[in-house]
Amino acid sequence: MTRNCLKLDWSPEQVCGWLDTNNTLKLHHESIYRYLLKDKLGGGNLYKYLRHQGRPYRKRYGYVNNRTGIPNRVDIDERSEAANNRDEFGNF
Repeated sequence: MTRNCLKLDWSPEQVCGWLDTNNTLKLHHESIYRYLLKDKLGGGNLYKYLRHQGRPYRKRYGYVNNRTGIPNRVDIDERSEAANNRDEFGNF
């Protein structure tokens, strides 16, 4: 059952959720990852059905493109007096 779900591009988390919903079996997703690693070391190819295939996600913090800031940003020292006093709608 697990093999078929993985071949349908389900993640191990989705497989565990489906098994739990149908009262078939209660597994932890890490058990499926261990099974896939054991299969891979034994010459199997089930790991190829994983979306990221064991690769870590790309970290997005500290990336140079994220440091551009907010376009057309007005510095707090350059705000109008009405914005400082919160007289205008939208400056609350």
